[in-house]
Amino acid sequence: LTKAEPFMSKANVKKHEIGGFMSEKKRILIIEDDICLTEMLQVHIEAKRNQYKVVIANDGEEGLQKIEKKTPDLVILDIGLPKMGGIEVYKKLPKESGKVTIPVLVFTARGELEEFFEQIEVEGFISKPFETEVLLAEIDRIIQKRDKPVVCVIDEQINPHVKQMQKAIKKLGYNVLVFDNVEMFKASIGEIKPSILLMEYEQVDMEGAEAIEEVKETIKSKT
Repeated sequence: LTKAEPFMSKANVKKHEIGGFMSEKKRILIIEDDICLTEMLQVHIEAKRNQYKVVIANDGEEGLQKIEKKTPDLVILDIGLPKMGGIEVYKKLPKESGKVTIPVLVFTARGELEEFFEQIEVEGFISKPFETEVLLAEIDRIIQKRDKPVVCVIDEQINPHVKQMQKAIKKLGYNVLVFDNVEMFKASIGEIKPSILLMEYEQVDMEGAEAIEEVKETIKSKT
């Protein structure tokens, strides 16, 4: 059992204090062309939730540029954007294994698009007009879902014991990711931030002590 080192970003971002610990504010990017709406939401969200930092983009191109500079924890995306529509923006978001890596909450006044977005796995929908408290509740739900501590398991996914362990750990409130070998886990570091790593001491392609040292060095160099 190897517990990962603490993951504290060195980026120059605003922080807040919770129970004596310093923690990064969650970055929420709102891509919406209604300037009055975005400014109102920015003030309201930051006033009601000290743990969130709201960034605004008034069109799709600006939104993608801001994502490229710094990945947000949540994108709130309007469908009817100028220059580049919301669907096109979604298709250009960063992906891993064909899936968008950033959670997306969709603003839409067109209910018929909801079925389409369900197929591409966005985190939620808000139909205009909406109450700001409803939006806040959705933001909280998505952030808390993504904020669960991550347990990484290095073992063959076909192993029935691994599947049983995966279910048991999920019931305790953790997200669980399984990797077939050390190299696959190492390749994922940077994209994921594990809190705990579970692995067989003796690996197929290397001895246990060597595997543990490699994992430690990879985590240290990429975080």
